[in-house]
Amino acid sequence: MLTARGRLMQASNIHESTQGALDQAIQRARQEQQKTTIEHALRCVVELPSLAPLWAAIGANAQALAGDLDDFSQPITVLATAPDAHGALTSGLDRIIRRAVARNHLTGAPVMPLDLLVSIANEKQAEATRYLAKHGATLERLIAYQTGASLPPAPGAVPATQPAVRPSGGKVFISYAHEDADYLNRLLVHLKPLERAKRIESWSDKRIRAGGKWRDEIARNLQEASVAILLVSADFLASDFILDDELPPLLMAADQRGVGILPVVLKPCSFLRNGKLNIFQAVHDPTRPLIGEPRGEQERIYDKVAQAIEEELEKRDA
Repeated sequence: MLTARGRLMQASNIHESTQGALDQAIQRARQEQQKTTIEHALRCVVELPSLAPLWAAIGANAQALAGDLDDFSQPITVLATAPDAHGALTSGLDRIIRRAVARNHLTGAPVMPLDLLVSIANEKQAEATRYLAKHGATLERLIAYQTGASLPPAPGAVPATQPAVRPSGGKVFISYAHEDADYLNRLLVHLKPLERAKRIESWSDKRIRAGGKWRDEIARNLQEASVAILLVSADFLASDFILDDELPPLLMAADQRGVGILPVVLKPCSFLRNGKLNIFQAVHDPTRPLIGEPRGEQERIYDKVAQAIEEELEKRDA
């Protein structure tokens, strides 16, 4: 069983304001004789003073969001649980906390309430995520606010005085694990003719200049992408930054803007068992990763990627 305090106390880099909100969520769940859910956590985070600038920036009303969460929780009938389980974290909330801790581990920065919101917004099936999106706090907008990038419009919003902006001509965003850099380099050779013809501009984090604001550059190029290539491997799927920062905006862009997602399976991995990724058709047979193919077949697949990019751009321009 997941313990309420155990997971939180182990995570030494959780900021005291975040810890305090989670403690309130646990107490609230105990009073209701429930486990502590994602919605409990969100309800205790939204009205923290430190988040007031966020709500102002995205045009959201924290009190209205809190009221929606209260209305959501009132009619729920929860199955009885053993008294010692009251307040224990659900698997969903445990996953959200672990994800937020993992994202901040490399920098050593404490997990702030905004970090927790970003982690919640990354959950696809949680009611809390839908309430955040209803009030304009989508994952894409939260990440943009967090990184200082330009804030995307709220869902369904169209500027009154400007036409909606389409992605730039043929920006191709390539997401990969650094352990697979050799595959990226060979793919870029095959994409060079399209770049020379000014049909595409391929972009990966190799183009970030030393000293550049890398998070801002990645967020901007994600927003401008017309096509995304995913070089999938076990290292790719193990990367917290890819799964938490790069993939969510790309998957959202596929839904909202029709951005083409082209997976290429480099090495044996769990791609076909990943419910978020296997909905996209791989450029080649995903049961035959590139690493096991002879050189000539690998070259044919790289060429097929270039062809698939051209087809995606033609569909967009039609």
